[in-house]
Amino acid sequence: MDALLRVIRPQSRSVVPLLALSILIASVGVWVAILGFRLHEKQASITERVALLRANSVEKPKIEPTKVELDELKQWALLQTERQFRWRPLFNAVEKSTSPDIELLEFQPDKANRKLLLRGEARDDSALLAFVDALAEQPALSHVHITHTKTRRRDRLVTVIFEVKANFLVGIF
Repeated sequence: MDALLRVIRPQSRSVVPLLALSILIASVGVWVAILGFRLHEKQASITERVALLRANSVEKPKIEPTKVELDELKQWALLQTERQFRWRPLFNAVEKSTSPDIELLEFQPDKANRKLLLRGEARDDSALLAFVDALAEQPALSHVHITHTKTRRRDRLVTVIFEVKANFLVGIF
């Protein structure tokens, strides 16, 4: 029976080599998993960089503004230049030069060319000449001159209709 028991009962093996072998297989598996994870991360990073480089290399289409947008931009630029224009020195120059003998009917500044056109009526020629001399003395104006005069008679009242032109000085504005 001892012989039979030896055959039936498995021989005892030592557990240490099996444990060592299973630990070795597990550690190799973990190592392979870590390498695979790192490789996957590297591939994802490279794929992301390639996509970014492709997106940057594609030329973005240039958006042309429409005619309405261009007109709107022109209007804004015109409004901005209008707001930045300094009117006070020009108004002060004309206001300091006027007298009760002068009646201004029209005030036309040309900001682009820095010119001023004044139309009105004067009581007589001497009042007109005094007005033009007073305008010429103003530091904001230069090249003040009379371009047109005409005598107008209404009943007993005789007046001089005039047109005066002048230049603004750029440094004042």
